[in-house]
Amino acid sequence: MLYDAIVMALCFIVVYVFAVRPEHAGLSKFFFMRVSIVNIMTFGALVLLWHALFSSMRVYGQTSLAGKCSYSSTEVMRIMKASAVGSLTIVVMSMIANIKFVGAEFLLLFFVSVTSLTVLGRYVFREIFLRFLDDDDRLLRLLVVGANRRSLKLANQIRSSREMGYRIIGFADQSVKHVDDFDQSGYDVVSDLETLPQYLRSTPVDEVVITLPLRTRYDDIERVARLCDEQGITVGMLPDMIAFNPMFSGLQSFGDQTIMTVGPHGIKGVQAFIKRLLDVVASSALLVLLVPVFILIMAAIKLTSRGPVFFRQERLGLNKKRFKMLKFRSMVVDAEDRMAAIEGLNEAEGPVFKIEDDPRITKIGKFLRKSSLDELPQLFNVLRGEMSLVGPRPLTVRDYEGFSEDWHRRRFSIRPGITGLWQVSGRCDLPFDQWMQLDMQYIDQWSLALDIKVLLLTVPAVVSGSGAK
Repeated sequence: MLYDAIVMALCFIVVYVFAVRPEHAGLSKFFFMRVSIVNIMTFGALVLLWHALFSSMRVYGQTSLAGKCSYSSTEVMRIMKASAVGSLTIVVMSMIANIKFVGAEFLLLFFVSVTSLTVLGRYVFREIFLRFLDDDDRLLRLLVVGANRRSLKLANQIRSSREMGYRIIGFADQSVKHVDDFDQSGYDVVSDLETLPQYLRSTPVDEVVITLPLRTRYDDIERVARLCDEQGITVGMLPDMIAFNPMFSGLQSFGDQTIMTVGPHGIKGVQAFIKRLLDVVASSALLVLLVPVFILIMAAIKLTSRGPVFFRQERLGLNKKRFKMLKFRSMVVDAEDRMAAIEGLNEAEGPVFKIEDDPRITKIGKFLRKSSLDELPQLFNVLRGEMSLVGPRPLTVRDYEGFSEDWHRRRFSIRPGITGLWQVSGRCDLPFDQWMQLDMQYIDQWSLALDIKVLLLTVPAVVSGSGAK
């Protein structure tokens, strides 16, 4: 991580000094450049953003050392994607801050240099690491508690991937009757559960992984976990043995009590802060840039129909909290009162309401909805923290009360968005269940890169008309 941050900073400076037009940069200007607190803070924020992008795109972790074959395909693509998104982010920040030297030449040279050095660094680190692991004594000694098909599969995967840094020292269980080919595996049952305490006292063990079935062996699992805790040994379990996703779990202290928390997503900490910062900066900039557009739309609405310019509707947001979502009015003033009369004309599946040719829509409203311009005032909702640029669409109270499946409700665990996977994947043409599945996919696979990707795909979706609601 430190290497990637240094590479990013060095490439930025080197390209700035040697590769851009002399009227904007150069070695002499670099050395005589006035360094201000704002410049330092801006550059520091850029380095932190670079790190967050690499983390969110799964560049780090044990998978980054999982062999040369995996490295040459999956990891290089992740690095290239992260570097590309990071380079585009620099361009956007330079446009907002009016930094003149960041142009096409700078972008190309920076992307090529930072990607090349990042990939080269991974190769060098991997070669050093693999040579370090040639000695078995440097591998972590792993004991598997539970002899079954899953544990044998796990052991074989660890043995075939020496780069993980582990070696199996044996299995601990009462018998191996559930594994037909255990005798041919080359592993030994070094202890049963009764003699496991003595084995751990007398044998060097770095980590223990428990693969016992949770429903039938809960007492044994609890006893082994407590035993490992008493002896200071790291213990792990297969994630599918428990009913929640451990990727989103953590610990929280309340006084002298420690609570294990299980969250519905991984949008937290620094990444949550950066997502919110992106929302605030982008919505503020867009609101300033779109002032002429707002004025034209407001005038068009006033001249073509009676009633207010804006339409405020109660929607459900983060954790089902209600808020007033803001839109340009595209329907007649009494559209809400006419809802009951046209309820039977609903063309959408599930609890949502949709009519292709809604009689309540005004003439200018058809254009606003087709072009998605009616959504622009939601930038104020983003600025207030009620919405995000990207996320599940906020639903009305009526739609929510029609939900028939509880798993649909997990979409309310994050802020709703102006755009999302649903909008760029077919939008209102998708069935309701598929719409909800896309919301779950966004929550489970969220990253800053995914947000930027959705924002970029939203533009052609709106231009082509598939963005119509």
